[in-house]
Amino acid sequence: MSAPIFGLLENRLFVGVVNTDSELPGSLTRPHWEDNPEQAAVANVSGDQHRDLKLFRAADRVTWSDGIQRVETAISYSYKDLFHPIFQVIDQVTNDGLGSVRYEYGGE
Repeated sequence: MSAPIFGLLENRLFVGVVNTDSELPGSLTRPHWEDNPEQAAVANVSGDQHRDLKLFRAADRVTWSDGIQRVETAISYSYKDLFHPIFQVIDQVTNDGLGSVRYEYGGE
């Protein structure tokens, strides 16, 4: 199968969003679990241990191909806000970006 004279252009967009607020009940001994499997460890309750995460990711990839050569470009961005008080507090905000270009040649 031959590619069209000007090649084939493809674009893909990816988006993901996460927003979680998780309570961390901790671990229980087997007798405590058998007594009440819905209870939480005392230290986790008194320390209000949880893990809250907000995450946003977006990426775009564009590919052009004419049969023997191919060019791919990509960009992405992610934002993460983590609040995680356990025995210490992890409060972290990150912004990450990426850009790439790749060229492939399949001829002689």
